[in-house]
Amino acid sequence: MLLTDDKIRILCYGDSNTWGTVGKWVEDDHLSDRYDCHTRWTGVLQETLGDDYDVIEMGLGGRASIYAREETPWQNGEVGLVAALSTAHPVDLVIIMLGTNDLQVHKTITEEELPLGISHLADRVLSSRHGRDEKAPRLLIVAPPEIRPSAPGGRTHVYEKFRCEIGRELSLKFPEVYRRVAEEKGCWYFNAQEVAQPGGADGVHLDAVSHQKLGKALAQLVKNAIFVPEKKELPLLLSGAQTRTYMRFHRMPPAAQGMGIYEDRAYILYNTGMCAVHDLLRQDYEPIDYFPLGSFNDGTPTKDYLNHANSCMFSKHHYQGNPIPLLYVTIGTGIGADEDGYFYRCAVENLTSSLGEDGKEHFHAETLQVITYMPGDMTGRKWMQPCWGCPAFLMDPDEECLYIFSAQYRTKRECLPEDLQNTYIITKFRLPKLSEGSMVRLTPEDILDQFTVKSGVMFTQGGTIADGKLIYTFGCPRRYPDQIMVFDLKEKKLLHEIGDMDEAFCQEEIECCAPYRGKLLCNTSKGGIYEIHVAPMKEGNE
Repeated sequence: MLLTDDKIRILCYGDSNTWGTVGKWVEDDHLSDRYDCHTRWTGVLQETLGDDYDVIEMGLGGRASIYAREETPWQNGEVGLVAALSTAHPVDLVIIMLGTNDLQVHKTITEEELPLGISHLADRVLSSRHGRDEKAPRLLIVAPPEIRPSAPGGRTHVYEKFRCEIGRELSLKFPEVYRRVAEEKGCWYFNAQEVAQPGGADGVHLDAVSHQKLGKALAQLVKNAIFVPEKKELPLLLSGAQTRTYMRFHRMPPAAQGMGIYEDRAYILYNTGMCAVHDLLRQDYEPIDYFPLGSFNDGTPTKDYLNHANSCMFSKHHYQGNPIPLLYVTIGTGIGADEDGYFYRCAVENLTSSLGEDGKEHFHAETLQVITYMPGDMTGRKWMQPCWGCPAFLMDPDEECLYIFSAQYRTKRECLPEDLQNTYIITKFRLPKLSEGSMVRLTPEDILDQFTVKSGVMFTQGGTIADGKLIYTFGCPRRYPDQIMVFDLKEKKLLHEIGDMDEAFCQEEIECCAPYRGKLLCNTSKGGIYEIHVAPMKEGNE
């Protein structure tokens, strides 16, 4: 999901309902409005499928299957399809939803002629060489929506343009006709009339709800029936040299640390436990708000308790209906333990927001629970001691369990015994319930599972868990290179090491990471958020 640039390319070829025309309620000389990319079905298809897919939109108002007036030859769908296939090459799947404009009054086609247009287009696609390896792409033909009279307050004359009841009856025959063509050509088929209908403005153009339903229905068909992308085993060593800047943010003092992402907002944590909220869509430099976590600590009663806020991630649990889920934060800075366990702990934060008198959104945080680990006697146990005193607590939101990520030795060269390689230790625990109290002390008896990985990667930073993968960042400028390690929690092994990122990160210190809309974003201590792009490492790279 997060670590490949290979994408399945889908060409969506159609008319104004593919372009996203918003039906007009009144006749005027203005150009038609277009639904935004989050509303029109092609955009919904892209968002639902995610970043493993590349949806290419090619809709044109007035486009018919194989027909066009002399004054508008570009509306002939067969002619345009050749150009579209060449432009989008290589194409893995072509989705065609055409036929509505075949029914306009100047064409006067009959029921017997309904299959001709879509059949010609299917032949064009299936005989082309615009798929992978110069083979034909896969094809999905979609029976277009029905035509119906507009609402009384709409553009009633549009119904006449489509031959009134003649056009409507022909449109209702699209599903059966297109199904037969699909069977004949050996391609995929979907009936848009099952989920989508035109709006009342003109009885032809889909309303917003129908766009949403159609996009989601086609996404389900693509992922679950047409093909399931093969998961490619990437090489163990990956280069992140093509990583690029996603946005810059105003770095508050003293230094940015952990980062969690929920919906379209990044929650950047700072040393001592301050939090800045940034809009990832708008990519605003200034934060929406800057506020202390409930676990804020600037060194009370000693510097060991300072909240360094190394790492954080959101759960799926919404406390008392709060729209923002609980945030699990690794706190502490001291190497060692007190009577409750290691100084490094996990604070469960409940973040709430409200509109202030200044008209701006403001946040408040409350620590509901602190989770710590108390080292104990490991004699007779098959596990290693989970950490040397600076663990990172990472919560798996899907499995609802808690992991401690740590190492056998401190991850600085001077702390590693000579001629020995460090070992990273990933230990699984149950996820404590809030009902267990404000302080939960985990012990060796609570360990559910564990695996270890030997590695020479140095200087731990922060991490996250997504899709059963634990992703962790490492590095410090001029001493240790910026790197990322990806572990498979189910297979209990290291999947990837990503290096070559120093130049892309402009020598900034990598801090934490989080998934966002199919991407992997990393933040730096100096106010950068970077989008990770990887490729197999070239031979000879270290």
